[in-house]
Amino acid sequence: MKEISIPFSTELPGFNKEEVDIQLNVDIIVLNQKKRKEEESENYIYREISCFCYEMAVNLLEEVDPFKVKGIMDNGVPNLKIPKREQEVQ
Repeated sequence: MKEISIPFSTELPGFNKEEVDIQLNVDIIVLNQKKRKEEESENYIYREISCFCYEMAVNLLEEVDPFKVKGIMDNGVPNLKIPKREQEVQ
């Protein structure tokens, strides 16, 4: 039986689903992660802001249907099922 979807999973420790943006094109998947943390103290006159950004792009080597992707993100691990685009018979 021919594989009809491409499984995709990666670990993103420390990120929750609100901090991850996943974009899928016909043959590439792009993951953007952004984490912003602000700390303020009443005992000191300072404010600390840290920001972490990361981007990863993966070429899927096959055309996929970006409108039929299914997936979940659990404990910083996105698991996607990316269906391959149906080939037209000529």
